[in-house]
Amino acid sequence: VASNLFIGTVTGEMASPTVPLNKHSAHGAAVAGMGISGTMDWNIEETFDDLGSGTASANWVDVSASDLSNANASLTATTGATGVRMAVTSYTDGAEIQFNVSYNPVR
Repeated sequence: VASNLFIGTVTGEMASPTVPLNKHSAHGAAVAGMGISGTMDWNIEETFDDLGSGTASANWVDVSASDLSNANASLTATTGATGVRMAVTSYTDGAEIQFNVSYNPVR
């Protein structure tokens, strides 16, 4: 799944839409942020909450130990995670990044 996210000016943290994962897969999803232009601090977050429960919010944890500043990165979500998203904590005007997720839809 790939998506371009254009949201205008942000004064705080923002996040991409959640990408649901197959929590029964024996492999964690490959998640990447690449093609960065400008200055940006970002991270990949994962959740283990039931995304189909109708709950408005989920609990999120960072996949990497720290924010990724101006770097392309490929990370692996934890096996059993139910969803991932990209969180951006700061950026300069005009900055861009591509968010990609690849996962096994079967066990």
